[in-house]
Amino acid sequence: MKLNMSPAMAKVHLNKDVFLYLNKVSFVKSLIYYMINSKSRTQINLLQWLKKNLSLSPSLLEDIAYIKTYDTNKAKIRAILKYVHNNLRYVSDNIVWKVSEYWQTPSETESLKTGDCEDGALLIYAIAVECGIPDYQLYIVAGEVQGGGHCYCVYVSEEDGLEYPIDWCYWYNKSYSMKDNYFERIEYYDGTKEWFRFNKSGTYKLFT
Repeated sequence: MKLNMSPAMAKVHLNKDVFLYLNKVSFVKSLIYYMINSKSRTQINLLQWLKKNLSLSPSLLEDIAYIKTYDTNKAKIRAILKYVHNNLRYVSDNIVWKVSEYWQTPSETESLKTGDCEDGALLIYAIAVECGIPDYQLYIVAGEVQGGGHCYCVYVSEEDGLEYPIDWCYWYNKSYSMKDNYFERIEYYDGTKEWFRFNKSGTYKLFT
C-alpha cells in the first residue's frame, strides 16, 4: 500500500505500521499536521517535539510543588488531573487558532489558560514528567470515543497494573475516581478504538 504523505507528514517519524494505520483516518492526518508547532513542524519529528516542549514556567512549578510530596504516583496523577481541570478552560482550536486542529505546547496552554482536549492532555503529561512519574506509567492517547475523535491520557497504576483514563475535559469525575479501568469504560469503547498513543519514549499503535 502506497502512503500519500505530504513533506510535512513525512518529517513526522512514526513507524511504517503506524503510518499505514493512520493513513486511513483523515482526522489523524490533520492532527499530525497541527500538533507540531507551525514554526518547526517541518524540521523535527514528533518525539523530538514532545521532549523539547515539556518545560514549565517557574510560577507553574511553584503551583505544583505540593504534588511532588505525595507518596504514590496514583496520588500524584489524581492531583495533576484536578489541577488541570480546575485551571484550564476548554476552548476549541477554531476559536483560538482559526484552524481545525492545532496542538499547543504545554507552555502555550499554561499561558493562555485555555485549550481543547489534547492541550490539557499534554499539560497533564508535562506536569507528570516534572513530578517524576515514569513514561511506562503514562501515555497520551488519540482515538475514537463516544462523541467522536478525542485525546486524553492513560495512566498505568502501580497498585494493580491496570490502565485508567486521565481525562480533564470528558468524564472528569469518573477519571478522578479511577473506579473503572480503561478496558471497562464504554465511553472509550473499552479501549478498542485507539488510533495511537505516545510518550517521550516512543509512539505505539495498539489495535488493528
